[in-house]
Amino acid sequence: KYIIMISIFLGSILFSFAYSHGNGDENTECPVHKLVTRMKEDPKGLEEELRNSEFASIAPTLKKINTVSTRKSGETLPLVFLHGMGDSCFNRGMESITEQSGEYMNVYSVCIPTGDTKGEDTMNGFFMDMNSNVDVFAEKVAADSNLSNGFNCIGLSQGNNICRGYIQRYNNPPVNTHLSIHGPLVGVAALPHCYADGKHGTLCQDVSDLLSKFAYNEKMQDFLFQADYFRDVNYINSDEYKKYSQMGQWNNEGDNIDNTIKINFNKTNKFAMIKANADSVVVPREGEWWGSYDTDFKTILTMKETNWYKDDTFGLKTADEAGKIFFNSTDGNHLDFTTEELYGW
Repeated sequence: KYIIMISIFLGSILFSFAYSHGNGDENTECPVHKLVTRMKEDPKGLEEELRNSEFASIAPTLKKINTVSTRKSGETLPLVFLHGMGDSCFNRGMESITEQSGEYMNVYSVCIPTGDTKGEDTMNGFFMDMNSNVDVFAEKVAADSNLSNGFNCIGLSQGNNICRGYIQRYNNPPVNTHLSIHGPLVGVAALPHCYADGKHGTLCQDVSDLLSKFAYNEKMQDFLFQADYFRDVNYINSDEYKKYSQMGQWNNEGDNIDNTIKINFNKTNKFAMIKANADSVVVPREGEWWGSYDTDFKTILTMKETNWYKDDTFGLKTADEAGKIFFNSTDGNHLDFTTEELYGW
């Protein structure tokens, strides 16, 4: 199953390489063209395959517990949920989390999909770029009168990229609290399960370097959501990364510095960052706490050791000094959490 998503990445590279060298066209039978064709001819089959792959981050179905929050209706803003890669707002796990959290908090609660059906919503988590997902989300937020006075944004896994993107690019109506559950907030440096200190450490670095050589171009960034937050620390100073990487733009590591990102980021009052201590999907897992690999692909930089914190490139340091950043963790792997833990956050 894991090979499916590796094939998508490498197939995208082949397409990008052929296109950029003028030797390919959209009708060539390359892996990506086959994927696009299958998206049109067998969308349900492809959706099912992606959802059942080892790469997918599917929300657990919560057990119902007989308890309610002590808060009264109106004391807490609405809850907006965003799902992870391969998941959908229309799946039972996300439905249970959304419904039960709303009942517990006694507030309006909604999961906002970026597609109108389960299939579209699942596929857009792969084949719609990160910025476009944020734009669709913002449009749906603006259309929901229940959210007009603001809301709390709860992201699961990749869904946190949409929360963060909305905060930095829109934040009107504003996000009061961003609860990030195991989110790749500042990008990932390698494929899932591909840790530098793991048994495939050398191979993981080689694959990451290969991906980086072709990930940072307009075609790739406009095609694959995961390419948009792929951040190889050995390429962050490259011209291609600075020009094309959407995550580079969000981190203000690119050619064009956007100061409105910092302003919008600090309109949010609280950032609750939840890390999975045994996470094998987000690499490195410290990214769930705003950390990163150093350029040796091994040393971990904590939040305060990163350049985006020290230089306050998108407002993280300002938010931290204002007491807005909070940390918590779970003991299991990616998206392993309980109802009690969710309600505690």
